[in-house]
Amino acid sequence: MGLFFLSNKIWLMLIEFEIPNYLVKTSFYTMIKRLYFLLFALVAVFSCETPKTPDQIWEESKTQIFNPQGLSFQSKMVWENPNFHEFDTTFSGFEAKKIKDEYFDYAYIGKRDNYTFAYWGGVLQSIDHEKKTVKITSIEQDSLNFINTFHNNSFLSFSPLGLMKKEGWSFVKDTIVDNKIYFDYLQIEMDTTIDKTKVLLENHLFINPSNAIPVWYSRRLYHHGKRNQLIEIYFSDYKFSEGNEELTLEIPSTYVSKTEQESETRLPLEVGEKAPDFELLDMEGNPVRLSGLKGKRVLLDFSMINCGWCKIAINKFKDEDFAFDSNLVPLYINPVDSKELMEKYLRSNSIPFPVLVGASELGKSYKVSGYPTFYIIDENGKIEFVQVGFSDNFIDQLNRKENS
Repeated sequence: MGLFFLSNKIWLMLIEFEIPNYLVKTSFYTMIKRLYFLLFALVAVFSCETPKTPDQIWEESKTQIFNPQGLSFQSKMVWENPNFHEFDTTFSGFEAKKIKDEYFDYAYIGKRDNYTFAYWGGVLQSIDHEKKTVKITSIEQDSLNFINTFHNNSFLSFSPLGLMKKEGWSFVKDTIVDNKIYFDYLQIEMDTTIDKTKVLLENHLFINPSNAIPVWYSRRLYHHGKRNQLIEIYFSDYKFSEGNEELTLEIPSTYVSKTEQESETRLPLEVGEKAPDFELLDMEGNPVRLSGLKGKRVLLDFSMINCGWCKIAINKFKDEDFAFDSNLVPLYINPVDSKELMEKYLRSNSIPFPVLVGASELGKSYKVSGYPTFYIIDENGKIEFVQVGFSDNFIDQLNRKENS
């Protein structure tokens, strides 16, 4: 449109400017005039282009969000505390990559302050960097809690990726903020009466029509028509990728993995205590009894399938440069996963010593609240050493080859 006005201005200048007769008669002037009319015609055609409808902008925005192999963005959340009539502000980052998965199309990582939340192939990881813990929720172990956590974590549910998968969005109006036009799309999440209170929960997603990018999200809760709470999230620094590189999540070796049921921290048994006796079956159905190993030192490796540092420890035990002392009996004890899951896991992963399952009560007896946890039992059945979490130094001390 600016070019249209500019060409009109040039035309007026040509009219107002008195051109000498000798120049008008020249072929040069004729050529310039013809070029101008051609330019004017082109500008007129393009300036009459029909603007896109709100529905077209919505579909274009979904294409931009869902078509790339990966996307990332930063967000600023302004959250209203209705009890104190104050607003809190938090900043976070979100990164996602397409994967082949039966539960969700993406693996993703969300980071905020001292907290990280991640999803990979049926496993959710909630990482508390202050407590140095990794809470693991898998669909096989706890399907109800998995589904609830998966759909209700704010990293996904308040992201364009999660929001635009919802049904029922419709265009409401356009709005101007800071001299920019945005399209406001509405989705009603709840419209009901609870204990005589009329409850309305609205989701608003604002999209910039010039580039079809979601700019901010507004979550508005009303009680009897009066706003009760407001959450506003502003998205920025979008990056889209087409590469096949995988997401990476580095968890420090000092962090301890827990399941939902083990979120309460328990102090382990103390050195010098008598080790609780037990009898469990190995994967072949053979009974293994702790008291039957008296006279030998025993390593109890309390682990679970979806614990990354548990697997790293096992890989170190499998290394060709590693060997246990001949008087030490290692046992892998899994208080979390069922025998069926362990059988499935062992089809593609090996563990170089007996695997004992059905150990949920034994985990409680040994006060295991995180994985991996290692106990060394001495020849007399007393606790010699306790290691909570992965430790290179601890594993090196168990290596006969390194200490010989």
